[in-house]
Amino acid sequence: MKITITIAILFIVSGCSLKKEQAKSISILPNYSHSLSGKLRYKQRLEKIAKINRYEALNIAKKSCNQQEIFMVKLRNHNSQIFYDIRAKECFVRVDAMSGKVIIKEENS
Repeated sequence: MKITITIAILFIVSGCSLKKEQAKSISILPNYSHSLSGKLRYKQRLEKIAKINRYEALNIAKKSCNQQEIFMVKLRNHNSQIFYDIRAKECFVRVDAMSGKVIIKEENS
């Protein structure tokens, strides 16, 4: 986007005009950004703040879910509380990321 705007400004200032084919070829140039996305940076900040890492939370959830196979672990933040949401085959566990305590445990039957 920045490249197309810059090139267009240069042509306008210099008094040249672009043909339609030239304008199309310029606008399809890839616009790569090698910086991390905002979502990824947010997750990394949460992981730094959390005192319990993902694997410790996983072990806590396995113990409370009777060693069931776990298929989802997500680190979340809600109302300034950081926790892991962990889903197993027939169980849902929410583990506090600061203390390692089980906040919520729901059994599906």
